[in-house]
Amino acid sequence: MNYLLATLASSIVSLSSINGNESVVATATPAMKPAEIVRIDKPAYPDFARLYGMEGEVVVEVQVGEDGKAKHVHLVKGDHPVFNNAVITAVTNAEYAPAKMQDNAVQSWVKIPFTFKNRK
Repeated sequence: MNYLLATLASSIVSLSSINGNESVVATATPAMKPAEIVRIDKPAYPDFARLYGMEGEVVVEVQVGEDGKAKHVHLVKGDHPVFNNAVITAVTNAEYAPAKMQDNAVQSWVKIPFTFKNRK
């Protein structure tokens, strides 16, 4: 299966995956246009993590349905569990454009990395 890169052009201070420093990786076949993120809100930086200077990366895979909604979320990597729920909530509530195959919407998976940096 080919991996196609699609950049996410939102500017969110604490997440490198959202501010363009990293890419969103969508799985697709050569004849498939990958799913794209239309809108995603900044995951909440947990107060506990900010207070103790915690930083980390979370990577999730999101199954985007034919309707453009998140159907399943799979945690690929989480440096610290304190960040996981914030990311899962953000990707679950995000808006997506579904993958297309021959102009028909199809389910697909999108891998999205998030980096939390503590900026005091």
